[in-house]
Amino acid sequence: MNRLVYITIAVIFILSGSIPVLAGQANSETDFACSDVTEIPQLECEALLALYNSTNGAGWTNHTNWLVTNTPSDWYGVGVYYKRVITINLQSNRMIGSIPAELGNISDLASLSLGCNKLSGGIPPELGNPPFLYTIDISQNQLTGSIPPELGNNTMLRTLDLSSNLLSGNISEEIGNFNDLRYLFLNNNQLTGIIPAELGYLINLNILWLNDKQLYGDIPPTLVNLINLFDPGNYMGKYDGLNLDSNLLNVPPNYPDPWVPLQVFLSQKDPDWQLYQGIQQEIGIGGGELTSVDGKTDFVIPAGAVITDTTFTFIPLPAPRHPAGWRAFANNSFDLSAEDGSGNPVTSFSLPISVTLSYMDPDIVGPEDALGLYFWGDASIIWTDAVTTCPGGAYTRNLVGNTLALPLCHLTEFGLFGNPLHIFLPVIRR
Repeated sequence: MNRLVYITIAVIFILSGSIPVLAGQANSETDFACSDVTEIPQLECEALLALYNSTNGAGWTNHTNWLVTNTPSDWYGVGVYYKRVITINLQSNRMIGSIPAELGNISDLASLSLGCNKLSGGIPPELGNPPFLYTIDISQNQLTGSIPPELGNNTMLRTLDLSSNLLSGNISEEIGNFNDLRYLFLNNNQLTGIIPAELGYLINLNILWLNDKQLYGDIPPTLVNLINLFDPGNYMGKYDGLNLDSNLLNVPPNYPDPWVPLQVFLSQKDPDWQLYQGIQQEIGIGGGELTSVDGKTDFVIPAGAVITDTTFTFIPLPAPRHPAGWRAFANNSFDLSAEDGSGNPVTSFSLPISVTLSYMDPDIVGPEDALGLYFWGDASIIWTDAVTTCPGGAYTRNLVGNTLALPLCHLTEFGLFGNPLHIFLPVIRR
């Protein structure tokens, strides 16, 4: 039986909880030494020790037996088989700190799951070292920097989930090396640039989520090779296998082959993709207008509002990124930002920007005249009525035409919300 088969069997046993726990204990965390550990190679023990020390192991929600026993197989979240560490699963464990490069020394590591923590810093390139790694899930953390091209060395990867971090930079062409990848989640980061054509080489993909980024340019026609992407309605909600929302993507307007098959492919895999693409527009001192692709959101920048040529970027969001609390979402959420010719954010304007929102009857929640546009304050961590961003701001409503307008003097993430009706039943006393 070859090494890969042993590892695969080991993962099954560990995930089912049927692998035996070995004995042997050290006195305490303070006198723990990897030189006393014989169950796994010392290099792998030192990698686990580095993980514990770099992520505040003493403060984890669960660190049962870590640095207490000499048998890492009974340390919480560690799977050992044939004297090798093959799984590390510390999801939602209140880890704080950085991912250590030493994890790349665990040569038989098959699954690494560190999602839903507060990890920061970069993704170590050394995670490209273990040749049998088939799962990397480090989603929902605070990781920064670019995606290391060295991850492309993991040719056996089945799942790569880097979603909901602060990753930036481009998606490198090395991503096309994941020949057997089935699930790729890069959504909710700060990635920029074009979609590399090499993504079309991942013919075994079932899910490709690239939503909520700043990707731009033509969608590569090679994506038509991804015939195994789940169709809408078969898996994980509305967008299923493919999600391109909240980017600045397009298909050439006078598309010849090979873009014709691409249009058909997109209509099958992500039918609403065009409605959720953003727009960028340069507006000078003479003012201008910006209108969303779906026509629901229109901005007028009056003459004199900006003092130099300014690029406005509108990114529609299928749903708010932050909890709405008691408010009810009315199906319109977006990011609006602006920057000058040097790339510096523009946060104030000589005159207010006017925004007009259109809505449908099914969007109305509660009293129609209570619909309002709210902005998310990163400092206050609450939704605040956007009409307050300008001194003396007020709504202009057309209840017959289903529109509302207001001035904006602050740019950030916005959401249209209503006040749901609360029905109180009378208390009956006998």
